[in-house]
This record gives sequence, C-alpha cells and structure tokens, in this order.
Amino acid sequence: MKKNSSYIFQLASTRTILPDEFDLHLDNATDGKQLLHCLQTVRLVPGKRMVCRAHWQDQEVFAKLYFDSRGAKRNCQSEIKGLEALQKHSICAPRIIHKGTAEQGDMYVVLLQPVYKSQSLDTIWDQSKSKDDRLELLENIARILAKHHTVGLLQRDLHLKNFLLSEGEIYTLDGGDIQIKGKPLDLNSSLANLGLLFAQLLPENDIFVQPVLSAYLLERNLSIDPSQKKLLYSHITTCRQVRLKKYLKKIFRECTEFVCERSFNRYQICRRNYLSPELKILLNNPDASLSIPGTEILKDGNSSTVWLTTAGTQKLVVKRYNIKGFWHFLRRGFGLRRSRAAVSWKSAHMLKSYGVKTALPIAMVEERLGPLRRRAYFITEHLQEEDARYFFNQKFVTQKEMTLKAQEIIKMFHVLREYRIGHGDMKATNIIMMKEGPALIDLDSVTQFRSLFLFERRHQADLLRFLKNWQDMPDVKKLFLEIFPRNQSN
Repeated sequence: MKKNSSYIFQLASTRTILPDEFDLHLDNATDGKQLLHCLQTVRLVPGKRMVCRAHWQDQEVFAKLYFDSRGAKRNCQSEIKGLEALQKHSICAPRIIHKGTAEQGDMYVVLLQPVYKSQSLDTIWDQSKSKDDRLELLENIARILAKHHTVGLLQRDLHLKNFLLSEGEIYTLDGGDIQIKGKPLDLNSSLANLGLLFAQLLPENDIFVQPVLSAYLLERNLSIDPSQKKLLYSHITTCRQVRLKKYLKKIFRECTEFVCERSFNRYQICRRNYLSPELKILLNNPDASLSIPGTEILKDGNSSTVWLTTAGTQKLVVKRYNIKGFWHFLRRGFGLRRSRAAVSWKSAHMLKSYGVKTALPIAMVEERLGPLRRRAYFITEHLQEEDARYFFNQKFVTQKEMTLKAQEIIKMFHVLREYRIGHGDMKATNIIMMKEGPALIDLDSVTQFRSLFLFERRHQADLLRFLKNWQDMPDVKKLFLEIFPRNQSN
C-alpha cells in the first residue's frame, strides 16, 4: 500500500521498519511534474536520510532524501558538490538529474540517474574466491583513488560499498563524504587515505599492500620507495585502531546495525536484521526458552548456565551469567566493571574485526534495578561443528588433516598475539573446528592489552592451558609443539 510523506516523517523518529511504496511532491520540479513515486528503500538512516529506487517523469531514478532538520540542507549540498566535482574531473559517478526540496521544503532531494548493469564492489569482493581476483579489484580501486588524489579529492568515508562496477568502469558513490582540497594531495595524506581502505578489510588482506601501493604510485607517476610501504602500514594500523574504537562504542547503542532498549529494569542490544517476532519473545524472557521442547542444556554451572534453543528458524545459544551471592551482586551490580555478557558482546565484535572467527553475537540482555545490574544474557548463533578436543580424538582423521587443522589453530594464536589479545580459558572445547577455520567461544575473559608485559603473561598462560588439553594425547601435543616453534619465528 502506498504511504504519503507524513509516513516518512513518522519513520524519521523510529528504527523499527522500512517503508513500502510512497509518494513525494517535489518543489519547483521541471515541466510541472512534481510527483516522485518511491518504489523501494535501498538504505535508511532513521532521522537523517534515505535512498530509494523511484520513478519520476517516466524514468527510473535513485532518490536521496535528507530530512534531518539540523543538517539536511548541508548534507544535501555536500552530496551535490562532491558528485559535481567528480564529474568535472571526468571521474565516473552517478549523474544528477534533479536537486531541490520536497513537501514544501520539509526535506531536501537529489535525484540520480541509475548506473545500469552495476554491482557493488563489496558484493564483488565477497564473491571473489581467489587471491588474484581480490588483488585485481584492490589495484583497480587504488588507481581510482590515485585519480581522486591527483585532482585534489579526498574520500573520507572510504569503503567498498561506495563503488560500483558497471561494464568495466568503476563508479564513485556518496559525494557527501568527498572533501575538495583544490590541489593534489601530498603523499602522506594520500597514503593515509589508502590506509583507510585497507583498514576496512580483514588483516589477512594486508598481503596485498605492496602490489596495491605499487599500482597506486604508478598511476600517479610517483617513484617507489621502501619507506612508503612502512608509512602505509603505519596508517593502516592507526586507521584500524580508530575505526575499531568507534565501532566498539557503536555496538552498545541504537544505530543502523543494532536495536537498543533501555529501561529501569533492563538494558538490551540486538542485531537488527535478526530481530524476528520469535526473537523478541525470547529476549523479553530468556529463561522461558528453557521450557521450549528441544531446548538442550549445554552447561549448568554456578557462575553460568548455557543452553541451545530456537527462535523461529534460528538455532541460538543462550549463556546466562548467574549472580552467585550477595557479595558477587555488590561487585558486579554497581557498574564498576562491565557485565560478563557485555564483555563477551564486545569481545566477539573485536575478534571478528581482526579476522578471528567466533559465533556471531546476536543479542545481549542485562537485568537491572535502576543503576544496579543483576543477571545478564549473551546470545549467539549456534556453531554446529565439533570442538577441537573431539576433532583431534577421532581415529579416522588423517595425519595430513590433523596437521592442516593444527596449523590453522596456530595461525589464530598468531593473530591474537599480533593484536595483544588474551583469551583467558583456552580449553580445547572452546575452539570450534569450522570448515573456514577455528572459531573461539567463551569470551567473557577476553582482554586486549596495552601493556606488552601483561599481555605476554596472559599469552603464555593461554599457550600452557592450550597444551594441557593434550596431556592424554601425546601425538597431538607433539604435533602442536613441532608447529609452534616453526611459526613463532615467522
């Protein structure tokens, strides 16, 4: 059913649903054809802006609508200036076919000509299976960035979703985050921007840094110097730290990715695209799922209880962190430290940003009494594969398979070491042997250390605890001991 513009403004203050079809009346549109018929919402930032696929004057368009009362005009003008600057310098970008206001000035509108037969570079990246394909894609982006920088344009929100590939040409989107410098960027600023691109990718893709840097410098006719690679790595590290810090704040509040609810009695954060009616019921009373047929208790301890349950078609693992007594309540309840559920929620997102696999965090719930915290729940997807203890204890697993999986676990340890992350309970049952590589679970003791000294103590404790898993399996322990020294030197 079509909705009118009042529906859009109602939506602007909520994050619950996306609109279906609706109409807008453009102000001062040419030929008196003012009706914009929006067919599908492509992206929504509630309270600020949205992008729609639409029809206007018998043609298909993409409409960018800005309705933030404080920044709509400024953001719309930034979008226009950025796209016009790209076109001025013959850099492929969507063509503006109308700009103005709608609904008697209540919102600002930019209508863009669609880029036909196009695909987001983010989608292409995800579909690329070989290193050669991914390298070629990054080199092409680097050449586009070189063109930007040569004419003094700086893309401040640099990620793969802001580029489209159409018939061999890469189009730059999102003119609103393009800063116009007016002169070619110096090398340090250029490499900082290239570092921002790599910071959006998992660290495992840093193997492409050197060839991508070479492609960039060649496009700008700049000489290649060994110091440039070191400088780029420095920018990548800095950008990753800044990006992760911002993201780890974002995961605890309402945003496009997460739904957040706060009240006197509870605090709840949930991944928006998983928030089904069935999951809402589960979140409102997690303990009630214990009585659902098919629910399986995985652990029933004094400090925590873990069970496997369902919410609609989703298989979920719920971990409840129990309050063991009055003094435990006082220590945990007054907010001097995050709840263990909050630590797990944060740790899961941090690990994934570094390329360490873990169960996808779905939601976190804290029972509260005003400022006091009580029990807390951490809810994740269910990883159906077996743990490392079970895998290495199977008699039919070949030596080659065992060596390959052991190497994957050692690689995980190296990533943890590189980013100074300690797990705190490296039991073999906390490592799930996924097809894509090992996944860590039980994250409520995970810590990222600033101090190298403190990290080394935790890391050594993790290694010792991990090797203790194989005391009764000497062949497996020997395998890990053989691989560890060989990899530690790399």
